[in-house]
Amino acid sequence: MTLQQELQLRLANVDRREIAQLMGYRPHRIDKCVERIQLQLTDPYLGLGKGRFDFKYSDEGFLRALCELVGLGLETYEDEIAGLRRELDERRQVFKSYVFVDTGFQRTTEPVFVLALSESRRRIYLDADTRMLPMDQQVSCVQKMVRDHFEACKGTLGIWGNIRRYLFVYEENEQLILTPDGIIVRETVKEEAVCAQLSSKGKVLSGVLLYNHAGNEG
Repeated sequence: MTLQQELQLRLANVDRREIAQLMGYRPHRIDKCVERIQLQLTDPYLGLGKGRFDFKYSDEGFLRALCELVGLGLETYEDEIAGLRRELDERRQVFKSYVFVDTGFQRTTEPVFVLALSESRRRIYLDADTRMLPMDQQVSCVQKMVRDHFEACKGTLGIWGNIRRYLFVYEENEQLILTPDGIIVRETVKEEAVCAQLSSKGKVLSGVLLYNHAGNEG
């Protein structure tokens, strides 16, 4: 039986709000804790790569605390957890996570070629060493990166306008929204942006986001 199957069995008839309380979550945080429990029970990676960050537990810390609470020793499953971590690391190497600098830009009369030349300023790519860190440590690095970037550019991004927020795109369709001072606002699903492309003789030269690259905030 896998670790996830064992957790599903032990939590099948348990009030998860009570579990959240026993894990030390305050009343206003219980719903978020229940969501994390559900993620552990359904996500193929036990939620280990989702970057959930509630200032109490990292992804793995939450898993271990939950298992301890339901009397499930993890010694038997250490190899399984390590294997899931390796798979997630391989995925991170394929997908180059980045921070998108969101100004709420909407194109009006700006020439496409000018936007194309400035497009690289809107993305800050994480280096390989940072991408290999556990997700909670990546988030800490991104928070500092965001604060430093906002201070360095004095809150504006040239033709793109004033910076409203930052989007940490850590998987192809997953992102965290951060304020300019590095505070995590929420986790959302990444939306596809509308692009314009410059081309010459049928060859694409670059892509430009013409509309706001925003998460689905529901």
